[in-house]
Amino acid sequence: VGGFAGMQTGSSISDCTVSNLQKVTATKYAGGFTGVTRDAIVKGLLESLDADLVPHLDKLNPSSNIVGCKVEGTELIVQSTGKYAGGFTGMAGNSSLSNSSVSGLTSVTATDNYSGGFAGRATLGSGIIMAGKEEGDIQETGLLGTATNLLKTVLAGDCDTQLLNLVGISATEMEGCSVSGTNFEIEAAQYAGGLIGQGDGVIIRAFVSNNSETESTSTANNIDGIGAVSATNYAGGVAGQMLPANGSGVLDGVLSIANVLPFSLENINVIAGENGFAITTDEEYAGGAIGQATGGTIEQVTLTNIKQVTAKNYAGGFVGYAGPGSILESGGLNILG
Repeated sequence: VGGFAGMQTGSSISDCTVSNLQKVTATKYAGGFTGVTRDAIVKGLLESLDADLVPHLDKLNPSSNIVGCKVEGTELIVQSTGKYAGGFTGMAGNSSLSNSSVSGLTSVTATDNYSGGFAGRATLGSGIIMAGKEEGDIQETGLLGTATNLLKTVLAGDCDTQLLNLVGISATEMEGCSVSGTNFEIEAAQYAGGLIGQGDGVIIRAFVSNNSETESTSTANNIDGIGAVSATNYAGGVAGQMLPANGSGVLDGVLSIANVLPFSLENINVIAGENGFAITTDEEYAGGAIGQATGGTIEQVTLTNIKQVTAKNYAGGFVGYAGPGSILESGGLNILG
């Protein structure tokens, strides 16, 4: 459920505004602008595509794009009684969101996981993260099984970027996205953040507009008026958790290549409400900026007026826990079979 659209799939939206929005409620995927912003799944093409045609796919882009859109809230409350709640979108997968904002925010809550001031989760394409999982209206069980032979043929050598994008192995990008309100609060069972609840390989950076051939304007990602972020695990003023993404090397036993997408955070300002802001987890991973950060880079992120960071384990004024990324767990994950 979204203030503008419930689901955006493989399309572009620009210069649109939702005004005087007060409340968005859903059982899953709640957002002030869209409930879900995701890529299109070109299943029929993948079933019949010959490897020889891959070099000719450069004009086919399944990603979704949002540019210059606003949610102007009036004491806005966004709530999901399940997963995925965001002030702007509940979840963004293999998409680009730039120069967009949500204002007048009061609270964003997910009874289950993934809650963020702007996006509940920013991750890879829906065909990758949803394959073989029950995810309601965007279930695509076994999608990649239809492309197994093609992927093995193409990905056995060097990774073809366009094919990886077609099957969803491409990260979400956010540029110049902002959240504002008065002492607004973000809450989830797991993964809560002032900007995003959780990110896999996401790229967050400034939005640069070229005013002329010699002049350009840079717009940072601003979180203004934050009051509190809380979760059982993984809470942060910017994000609850940031991880690298790996949509191919993670296929242990099926494909042996590694196409690791590290996360990147740049040009982000977190400004507290009048009473400062507090980050709290009941168990682990609480940070002024990020609860847990592994496998990525962080540059030019500023925090203003932190009041308190609380956790039983891994609490930090900037990051609760930071370390190198690890993609494969024991046994790996096979989403092709």
